[in-house]
Amino acid sequence: MAGSSDIDLALTAAADYLRQKGNPEDAFERKRYLKSPYEMLGCNMGSIRTAAKKVKRACPEPPLNELIPALSAYYAKNVHEERMLANIAITHYVDMLDASHVSGFLKDWLLDSHNWDFVDGLCTWVIGKIALAHPEAYKEIESWTVHEWMWLRRASILCHLPAIRDGSLRVGQLKYSIDLLIEEKEFFIRKVIGWVLRELSKHDPMLAQEIIGEFKDRASKLTLREATKYL
Repeated sequence: MAGSSDIDLALTAAADYLRQKGNPEDAFERKRYLKSPYEMLGCNMGSIRTAAKKVKRACPEPPLNELIPALSAYYAKNVHEERMLANIAITHYVDMLDASHVSGFLKDWLLDSHNWDFVDGLCTWVIGKIALAHPEAYKEIESWTVHEWMWLRRASILCHLPAIRDGSLRVGQLKYSIDLLIEEKEFFIRKVIGWVLRELSKHDPMLAQEIIGEFKDRASKLTLREATKYL
C-alpha cells in the first residue's frame, strides 16, 4: 500500500492471519464469555500472540511516531481480536516507552476499554512494567483511583502487580488506593483488590496479612475470600 509504514504493513498482515484463524463457532462462545461489545473472529489467544510476534519480527524497532498511531488505530477497531492484537503487540515494545506514555496513549486505551480482557493485560504487562523502570509513572497511576471510569480505578490497583513480583511494591500507595476503593460495590474492583493481595501473599505473606487486617472490617466477602486464599 502506497504511503504505508512498515508497522502498518506488518499489522495488516497480522490481521489477515487472524482472519484466517477465525472460527465462527468459537466466536459465539468467546463473545458470550467475555461479554465483548465487539465483533469476534473466533481466534484463540495463541493465534493472537503469534500474530503479535509476527509484527515484532517484521518491525523490531519501529519509530515511536509510527508505532503508537498504528497500534492505536487497531485498538480503536470494532473487532475484538484486532484490538487484542494491539494490546499484545505493545508488550513487545515496552522498553521503548516511558511515563509520558502512561499518561498519554495508554490511558486513552484504558478509557476505551470495556472489559477485563484488555485492561488486565495492559496493566500487568505494560503499564506496571513501565512504572518499574520509570517510577514517576506511579503519580499518574495513583490519580486513577478516583477516576469516574471503573476500569481506570481497577487499573490503579492492578498496576502494582509487577512491583509485587519484583519485590519493589510501593506499600503506601497501594494502601492509599485500597483505602479509597475498599467499599466499592463494583464486582471488578472488589475482585481485583483481593486478587492483588492474594498475589502479595505469595511473595510477602506477613505484609499481606498486615494489609488485610487493616481493611478487613470494611472489605467485602469477595475481597477477603480472594485475598486469603493462600494464607
